Amino acid sequence: MPVKSTSRIIVDINVWISCLLTPRFRQHCEKLFSERYLLLFSDAFLREYDSTVKKKELIKRISPLEVSILRDKITAFGTFIEVSSEVALCRDKKDDYLLALAKDGQADYLITRDEDLLSLQTFGSTKIMHPYDFENEIKKIENYP
Repeated sequence: MPVKSTSRIIVDINVWISCLLTPRFRQHCEKLFSERYLLLFSDAFLREYDSTVKKKELIKRISPLEVSILRDKITAFGTFIEVSSEVALCRDKKDDYLLALAKDGQADYLITRDEDLLSLQTFGSTKIMHPYDFENEIKKIENYP
């Protein structure tokens, strides 16, 4: 994939939850809120975020204020994509919305910790990567002359 000044990225809910739960990981997530990246989100993305953060095991560990701040940051900094494509590719059908968002948003990267999505490696022109692999790829790109 050619180096672009701005990469169009989707960050899966599981990565955002890791950002909220892990201070060390949070530092990496803050880097995503830069002009270097165009964060893509959709209605389905926000519904998934809202339902995930309401799970009992997460309510105990993440404050409502942190949940709200992150959601507001994603919507303020990101770009809303009106998704019209229907995709039926994932073993876990709940993840198909991310592939539809990748397609309609022309995403360069989908960053996830989900093994089913990671096993695809690519979807169209979208690279599907673990957060650490994404970070390493960005480091390599930045070292090019």
